[in-house]
Amino acid sequence: MAEIDNPPADPQGVALPLPADPPPPRVPRTHINPDVIQLLKDLPFYGKLEKNKQLEAENSARTFAKLNHRLNQEAYPVDGSDLASLVTIEEGELIQLLDDDLRAHYRPVMSIAVAKWVADTQKAMAEGEHPSLKRAFSVAGADVTKKTSSPDASRYWCSCHHHLPANSF
Repeated sequence: MAEIDNPPADPQGVALPLPADPPPPRVPRTHINPDVIQLLKDLPFYGKLEKNKQLEAENSARTFAKLNHRLNQEAYPVDGSDLASLVTIEEGELIQLLDDDLRAHYRPVMSIAVAKWVADTQKAMAEGEHPSLKRAFSVAGADVTKKTSSPDASRYWCSCHHHLPANSF
């Protein structure tokens, strides 16, 4: 009762706003249990790309729902939920996308972020650079890497740790 009668105030006696409730704990949307995690790991490369493309579209919808809710809560009473983590893609699989013929096969399930990564990597390699494969992406990936439910924060859509060899293009 004393807290309500005497709310926090600054030195001049002006009442300070009460601290906001902490956000609820993040609810995993993709990596929900060990069985699902193993199933995701066992997906073929095409399936991982397809799932990530789906997750990125859903994450975009969640982001817009959150934005619309913040802009106009009357018109959009439902807030957007947390973003889903993307499926890990290993370096050996990802490098396949640098081959024009293989990339044509995978193009129907490539997300915008993956297509951008391919273009950026090809450009860097054409300029003589050796870009790292471990990069977060502006389309869903960057936020997802921050919000991952994994304790070691290693659930990037690409969990690569090496540089491309100069002749891998």
